Amino acid sequence: MYNLDVVYHSSDKFSWIMGVSMTSILINNPDTFFNFYIIENEISESNKEKLRLLEKLYHCNVNFVSMPDFKKDFKLNLYQIKENWLFDSFSRMFLGTLLPNTVEKVLYLDSDTIVNKKIDYLIQLDLGTKLIAGVKESLSVKYLDVFQIDHDTPYFQGGVFLINLKEWRKRNIEEQIVSYINEKKGYIFFMEQTVMSAICGKDSLVLPLNYNWTTINSCFSFNEIIKIRKPNMWYNKDENEQAKKNVVIFHFTNCFYINNRPWVKYCNHPQIKLFLKYKEMSLFREKPLYEGKRNYFRTLVLHMIPKKILACLLGWIYNNFRVKKIIKEQKLKRNRD
Repeated sequence: MYNLDVVYHSSDKFSWIMGVSMTSILINNPDTFFNFYIIENEISESNKEKLRLLEKLYHCNVNFVSMPDFKKDFKLNLYQIKENWLFDSFSRMFLGTLLPNTVEKVLYLDSDTIVNKKIDYLIQLDLGTKLIAGVKESLSVKYLDVFQIDHDTPYFQGGVFLINLKEWRKRNIEEQIVSYINEKKGYIFFMEQTVMSAICGKDSLVLPLNYNWTTINSCFSFNEIIKIRKPNMWYNKDENEQAKKNVVIFHFTNCFYINNRPWVKYCNHPQIKLFLKYKEMSLFREKPLYEGKRNYFRTLVLHMIPKKILACLLGWIYNNFRVKKIIKEQKLKRNRD
């Protein structure tokens, strides 16, 4: 039997969604013993007890770790960029401190993931002296220039990371992270995934795309994503098609093309049935879906526009208008003191 340490972070509201994710990885990997660490932000005792019940049903341990106070514990003066981009996500950058020293290799998963197949590849992957392994994000060089990241450095999507904590601690990576964030005065667009890429990107392994298949990949073809994102150092068309046929980890990220994500009523996500399948198999099957807050009219209009035209239009917005807006906001926020 294999063994793997896995870490999530979650609030109370998101804990049942995380529970569905945990159920999916357990169901599809019965030959692995999972040691789960949940960095929790005030998860209720009733939800903790339900999550602990997984220990009786599957081969696993469930451990809870309190969410740190990043300003107090790590001397970070963070700036809130968007209301729904919570600082909780920064916890994945301090796992060397938050997890026991006995944890030397850990799989970090966002709570909005579904593990749909065996992950033996990740379990057996030898990181050597590499710091992390992740899936590349479809991001253009214009963003890399704003983030001051070299064009030949992989930029990773933050939802799935395999982290070499032994090497992480040995090299004092957390000190480098703190210095980087404070140099940027706490304002970093795309938050932790930009920091992880900037600090660890040159010393990393790239995972196949099917280990972090995000919503935009489900909604658009390879050619359409190329037009929309104009990505640098991304996967080629054949790699994209192979990943699409054999997705291991679905990541239910936000996307302008859907009206909601699968745990919200009236969602039109292409993989909503997959999420609901695992919800039904979980201890949270009776949990009602949340009410939606998305602009359904906007989504309807977007779906009326031919995708070829939409991709070209969005490509200009994403790589010109949005970049200029980030540069302006970044200058204002970093000069606020």
